[in-house]
Amino acid sequence: MKKIITVTMVALLLAGMFAVHGAGGEGTRAYGSGVKQMVCYVHNATEAQYIFDYSTTHVANTTLGSRATSAGDVQAVRLDWYLSPQLAGPFTMNGDITFNIFANTTGVSANANINLEVYEVTYKSGTQTTESLVATGGPESYTLTTSIDSYSVTAVDVHHTFQAGSSIRIHVEVQGGASSYFTAWYGDATYDSRVVFDSMDYLRVADVYTLDYANNPTLSFDPSSQQKVVKIRANLTDPFGGYDIRWVMVTVVRPDGSLLLDNATMDLLDGTPSTYNNIYGKTINYNDLPVGTYTTFVYAMDNNGYNYYNHMQKYEYGPYGATGTGYFNIGLPNMLDITLVNAFDEPLSGAEIELIYSGEVLASGITDENGNLSIGVYSGTYTLKAIWNGTDIIWEDTLMVINGDSNNTVEGKRLTVISDMQVKIYGNVGDLNIHLVDADGNALGNANIYISYPNGTSSINPIRSGLTGNARLYRVPGGHYSASVFWKGVPVASVTFTASFNTTAPTFTEEVSCTVYNIVMVAEDHSGDTVSFVSIVARNTDTGNVEDFGVTDSAGKVSFRLPGGKKLIQAYWHDVKVYETLNVEFSSSRQMTLDCSIYRMTVSTVSSSDKPLSDVSVVLEKDGETIDYGMTGEAGAVFFRVAPGDYTLRGRLITTYMMQAIDTEQTQNITVSGDTPVKMTFSDYPPSAITTPLALFSIALILVIVGSLAAMIYMKKKWQAPPETEVTEVETSEALEVREDAPIQQDYSPPEYYQPQEQNNQGPPKF
Repeated sequence: MKKIITVTMVALLLAGMFAVHGAGGEGTRAYGSGVKQMVCYVHNATEAQYIFDYSTTHVANTTLGSRATSAGDVQAVRLDWYLSPQLAGPFTMNGDITFNIFANTTGVSANANINLEVYEVTYKSGTQTTESLVATGGPESYTLTTSIDSYSVTAVDVHHTFQAGSSIRIHVEVQGGASSYFTAWYGDATYDSRVVFDSMDYLRVADVYTLDYANNPTLSFDPSSQQKVVKIRANLTDPFGGYDIRWVMVTVVRPDGSLLLDNATMDLLDGTPSTYNNIYGKTINYNDLPVGTYTTFVYAMDNNGYNYYNHMQKYEYGPYGATGTGYFNIGLPNMLDITLVNAFDEPLSGAEIELIYSGEVLASGITDENGNLSIGVYSGTYTLKAIWNGTDIIWEDTLMVINGDSNNTVEGKRLTVISDMQVKIYGNVGDLNIHLVDADGNALGNANIYISYPNGTSSINPIRSGLTGNARLYRVPGGHYSASVFWKGVPVASVTFTASFNTTAPTFTEEVSCTVYNIVMVAEDHSGDTVSFVSIVARNTDTGNVEDFGVTDSAGKVSFRLPGGKKLIQAYWHDVKVYETLNVEFSSSRQMTLDCSIYRMTVSTVSSSDKPLSDVSVVLEKDGETIDYGMTGEAGAVFFRVAPGDYTLRGRLITTYMMQAIDTEQTQNITVSGDTPVKMTFSDYPPSAITTPLALFSIALILVIVGSLAAMIYMKKKWQAPPETEVTEVETSEALEVREDAPIQQDYSPPEYYQPQEQNNQGPPKF
C-alpha cells in the first residue's frame, strides 16, 4: 500500500512540474507554441551597472526592484533603461512586447500619448552606441489624472532574436500639451513598471546526468565499490543568466517506486549571475541501496515564476519553471547483443555503434561481418548511434526488434536497457533511385548526375540516367543529399533532399524535374507553307555546342529536346542557310515557327510564238549539282522552292512536230533573292513547217495523187478515142452546127483489138 501511495505522490508531483496553468490576470494570456511571457522590471540600481563600457543605474532585469523612483517634466517625460546583466544566451521574440508604466499629471487631467521603442544594443561606450531598432509601439492615447495609475503601450507581432552578449534598450515617452507636467513612477513592488516579452527562450533543464566519485560520467555504479557516491548533476540554461534561477530541486525514485529524495535542494556548483550554463548538483551515498534503476527528476524555477506566485499573488507558478529527467543504475551491467542490418535485412559490417548517456559515450564497438556486436551496458535509456560509411544511420524512424519478437519493437534513436537483451536494428541504409523528368514529366535519359552524400563527400565521376530516366545508387545511407544534373553539358537541375529507408520502403525514389523542354520547330517558306527536309541545328549560345539537330518531316516539323537557356537556331536547306536567330531563350515547352528564306521560282516554258509548252523537263542546278527537277504541266509551268543564291535552269523538250522528232534544250542562269518568275523560251520550236517530214510527205503525196489522176485521165481518153481516119480540115465557119437538143450521131466501130465481154459488175478494169 505504501508503494502505491508513493508512486501516486510522484505522479502528482510530476504533473504539477510539467503543467502549464492558464490563470488569468495581468501578466498572463493564452500562449502560442513554446511562447512564454518573460517580465523584466525597470528600476534604479543601488550601484552603477556597466553596459559594455557605459555606466548607468537605469536598468531592467527579472528581479523586482526595491527603490521607488519618479521622474517628471513639462510636456514630455523620456526615459531609457538597459537590460543588465547583458543577455547570456539568445533571446527570441515571437509575439508582442508590452511596456506597463505608472504615471500621473499635476493639477488638472491632461491628454498624453505614450510611445515605446525597443533596441538591440551590441556596443556602448559613452556617447558611442552601436544598436538597431527592433520594434516600436504607440502612440497610445490616455487621459492622465493626478492619481498614479498603470498605462500600457504595445509593439505588436515582433519576430527577432537578440543575440547572446547584447543588451536591450527600452525607450519610453509620455508626452502631451506644453503646459502639462507628467511624472513616471517605477522601481519597487508598488510601482512595478515593467516590460513584457513574448519569448521562446527561457530557463531550461538542458541535461540531467550522474558522475562517479572521480567525476566520470556514468550510468551504473558498482555495489562493491569502496566509494559509494552518486553525484547528480543538472545543467540549466537561461538567456538572462544565472541570476534568474531562483531555485533547483531534485527528486529520486527508487526501483520499487518509493522516494529516495523528495524535492531536495540542489546547490550551484558552476556558474555566475551572467552565465548561460549553470551546473547544480546533489550527492547521495548508495551504501545499502538495492540494485536496480533509479530515476531522477529535476525541477527548477526562475524569477518570473517566483514573482508570478508571490508578487502577482497567483499562488501558482503558471507557465514558468523547467524540468528534466535522468537515470542511474546500481548493479552489474547487462549484456546487449546487437545485430545491425539494412532496410533489405542484410547485415552491415564495420559500423561503429555508440550508446550515449548525458552526452557521453558509455559503450561502443564495431559490428563484425555478420553485423553483430555484443557489449555490456548498465540499465538505462541510451541514445544510439551507428556510424556506417561516415554517416549516422540511426534516425527518428529506425526500427528495433527486441529479443526477436516482431511484436516487441521500438522506433527512434533511444533504447532502454533493463536486462540482458537482443536487439535487431534496421539501419537507415537502402537503395537510392533518382528519377529524372523533363519539364513535361517525361523521362530524361543520358543525363549526368553529380551527388553529394550525407557524410559530406561528393562524387568525382557522375552517375548517368538510363533511357527510363533512372539512376540508382545501391546500399547507401539515408540522410541529406544534393544532386546537380547536367544534360548535354548544361546544368538543368540542382536539388537537395533527405533520403530515408525502412523495411517497407527499402528503395527511396527522388523525382527531379529538370529544365529540359520539348520544342517543336516548324519550317515555313516565304509564302507560309511548311517545308520538308529542312535541317535545323540548335546550339548553345555561350559554348557553341550543338545541343540537338533534326530534319523536318512531310509536315515541315521536327521535335527537339533542349535544356533551358539561350540558343542559336540555324536552318539549312540544300546546304544553304535559310534561317538563323541568336539568343532564343527557352523556359517552357512550346512550338517555334522558323520563317525561312525559301522562295518560289515559277518557270514558264513557251514556244517561239510565246505559247505555253507542256511536258518540258526542267532541271534546277546549283554549283553543278542537281537539286530539283520537274515537268511542266498543261499551262506550261513548273515551280520550285529555292533558297537565295545563283542557280542554273536546264529545260529539255522532247516531242515530235509534224512527224519530225524534237529534242531541244534551253539553259538559263538565275540569281534568287526572293520569289522569282522565270520565262524560258524555246526559240527553235516549232521548226519551219516546210522542212518537216510531214510537209515533204504531203507534197510527195500530192504529186503522186496528181500524177495518178493525170494518168487515169490520159488512159480514159485513150480508151474512148476513134480509130485513126483521114481528117479533113474545114473552115471554122463550115463546121456543123449542132443544136443542143439534137442527138449526136456517130459512125463508130470499135477497133479490132477490142473484144466486148459480158457485163460482170467488177468496176473499172485493172492495169
